[in-house]
Amino acid sequence: MLSIDHRPSAEGAPLDLFIGFLHNLATAVLLALILRKVKENGERMKVVIVSGVLATVLINGSEVIWWFQPLNWVAYHALYDILYFAIAGALLCRLLPSEEGVVNE
Repeated sequence: MLSIDHRPSAEGAPLDLFIGFLHNLATAVLLALILRKVKENGERMKVVIVSGVLATVLINGSEVIWWFQPLNWVAYHALYDILYFAIAGALLCRLLPSEEGVVNE
């Protein structure tokens, strides 16, 4: 069984932090590619929440089943992941152009 000891906690190296930033940026770009196909912000948020919950259940659920991680530990990660998607979706809804408020003449 794999056991990871995080004591003492290491400070974040600049390269690791940069790679983490690139990982989050790539996720936001992929999410934006999906959301640009959806026209209304309400529908966009639905897509983001469903995508976030689906990814969270798939990834974090498997940690409980296959890696025997404690449920309370995985629940914290699941909450973080869903909030990540919700915040990213809200920001992208604000930044991406939408057709809401456009009157057809």
